[in-house]
Amino acid sequence: MRQRLVIRNGRIVDGSGTPAFAGDVAVEGDRIVAVGEVDSFDDAEVIDAAGMVVAPGFIEIHTHYDPQICWDRRATPAGEHGVTTVIMGNCGLSLAPVRPGFGERITRMFNKIEDIDTRFFDEAVSYAWSSYPEYLDAIREGLGVNIAPVVGHSILRHYVMGDAAQQRTATDDEIAEMCGLLKDAITAGAFGLSMSYKHLTDDHDRPMASSFADTRERIALARTVVEGGRRYVQTTLAQSDMDERYRELDELGEISIATGASCSALAVMQQPHLPDSYRNDIAKLIELQAKGAYVRGQTMTRPLDFSFRLTRANALLYLVPVWSEIMLQSPEQRKKTLSDKSLWPRLDEALRNYVPGQDIIGFFRVKIAEAADNQRYVGRSLAEIGKSEAISSCEAMLRIALADDFETLFDMTGMVHGNDDIVAEILDHPLIQMGGSDAGAHVAQFAGEGDATYMLQHFVRDLGKFSLERAIQRMTSDIARDFGIDDRGSIRPGYFADLVIFDPDTIERGPEILIRDLPGDGERFIRRATGIDKVFVNGRLFVDRGEYTEARAGRTV
Repeated sequence: MRQRLVIRNGRIVDGSGTPAFAGDVAVEGDRIVAVGEVDSFDDAEVIDAAGMVVAPGFIEIHTHYDPQICWDRRATPAGEHGVTTVIMGNCGLSLAPVRPGFGERITRMFNKIEDIDTRFFDEAVSYAWSSYPEYLDAIREGLGVNIAPVVGHSILRHYVMGDAAQQRTATDDEIAEMCGLLKDAITAGAFGLSMSYKHLTDDHDRPMASSFADTRERIALARTVVEGGRRYVQTTLAQSDMDERYRELDELGEISIATGASCSALAVMQQPHLPDSYRNDIAKLIELQAKGAYVRGQTMTRPLDFSFRLTRANALLYLVPVWSEIMLQSPEQRKKTLSDKSLWPRLDEALRNYVPGQDIIGFFRVKIAEAADNQRYVGRSLAEIGKSEAISSCEAMLRIALADDFETLFDMTGMVHGNDDIVAEILDHPLIQMGGSDAGAHVAQFAGEGDATYMLQHFVRDLGKFSLERAIQRMTSDIARDFGIDDRGSIRPGYFADLVIFDPDTIERGPEILIRDLPGDGERFIRRATGIDKVFVNGRLFVDRGEYTEARAGRTV
C-alpha cells in the first residue's frame, strides 16, 4: 500500500506568491493529491500543523555538495534548513567524467578552488567510475535530498583534450566529443552544464580549462543541454574587471538566444569597494532580456562572512602570487615556510599588489587565539592591530599566527553583501535568483547552508523587507520555473511532496559552530536551524524537529 499522509490545519504558503490560506495537504506515495479542505483519508498518518507554515521544500541552486554526497547522502545540514533539492557541480567542476589517474587532479582543483580538503577525497571519494552515467549510478542509492547534478565544463575539456585543455580552443572534433559525453550525461540524469569565465587558477596555478573555450564551443555545449530536455547553464563571472565581466554577460546572452538555455551567473553582490557594481549588473541583465536572452544573476541572502586558519585551504590566498605557492604546501611545511621572517616583506608586498589600494587582509579580525599574549587581539581587526603597533596588517597576522603555531582563527563579517537595504533590493529583482550559498565548499571558512532560514528569519520577520509569500516564492517556484524543474517548487495536486513545516515566529539559521564530522576528523563550520518542525522529501519524513530519520527518498531531478 502506498503511504498516505494528511497535514492538517496549516497555514499554506504554496510557493506561487499568492496569499497564504488555512488548509490541509494530502499526500499519497511521493505526490501531493489534494490541497485545501481534505476529507477523511483512509489509513493516513495525520500531522497537526496548527500555528505552523506549510511550504514547498526550498531549492538550493549553487552548491558543491558533489564531494560530500560521496560520504554523506543526506547532504547535511541542508535538510535541517528546509532544503529538499540541491543543484551541485557548479563553477565548471564535477567529479566526472574522469580518466584513470586523473582523479587526483580533480581533487586538487576542488581543494584550491573550493577549499575542500584533499583528505576528505582520499578517504571517501573513490573515483570508481569513468563516465558521468557511471558516477550517477555510484551516488544515487540512499539519497536523503534530491540532487540536480551538473557536468563541469573544465572536467569535460580535460577528459577530451588532456593538457591542451588549458592551452587552446577546441577543434571541431573535440567539441563534438565533448557534446557526445554531455549528451550521455544528460540522458543519464545530469541537470545541465557549469562553466567558468572567472580566471581562477587550478592546482598548477594555470587558468581553469573552461576559460580557454570560445563562443562556438560554449554554444555547442549549451545546445546539447537544451536538446537533451534541460535548461541549466551556470557560470562564474570575473569579479573585479568590470569590462571583462560585461563581455562575459554579453556572451551568455548570445548563448541563451542561440540555444534557449537558461543561463545563471554568479554572483551579483553588494561590494563596498565597487559600490555601483550590483546596479550595473542588473542594468546589463535588463539589457540582455530586452534582446531576448534568458540570463539571470545569482546572489545569496547573507553577508559573505569568511573565516580562515593559515594551516587550512584558503581560496583567497590561493589567488595571490607568492602566497599561492605556500598554500599548496602541506600544513607542516607551510608552518615552517611562514615562520621564516625574512619572507614576510615579500608576502606583505604580494598582498598589497593583489588589489592595489585595498588592504585585503586588514578587514579581518582575530576571532580565536591560542596564546595568552594573543588574547588582547581577539575581536580587533588586523588593520587596527597593525596601526597600533606600527606594522602592516600582513605582519600583524603572521606575528599573531606564529605565536599560536598558526592555529589562530581570523574572520571578516558584515563587509561584502552586508547592507540589508541593498541586499533586499537585489534579492527582490525578478532577474536575480536567490541561492549563491556555495554550500559544501569553503567549509573551514564559513557555513554555506542557511540562506533559506536566514531569508525567513532576517528579511521576513526581523526587517519586514519581504512578505512570507514572496520570500518562499523566490526560493521555490521561481527557481523551478527558471530551470524547468518539473512538478516541484509548489504545493499543488500532482506535484512531488517536497514539503517543509516551520514556525515563522521562531525559525532561525542558528549560530555558526565548528564541528569535526568529516572524513579524517576534518572540521567544518555549520549552522543548526531552529523553528523547522518537519521536512518531507518525496513524501517521506526526512527531518523531524532537527533530527534525521532513516528515510532516504531523494532522487535526481
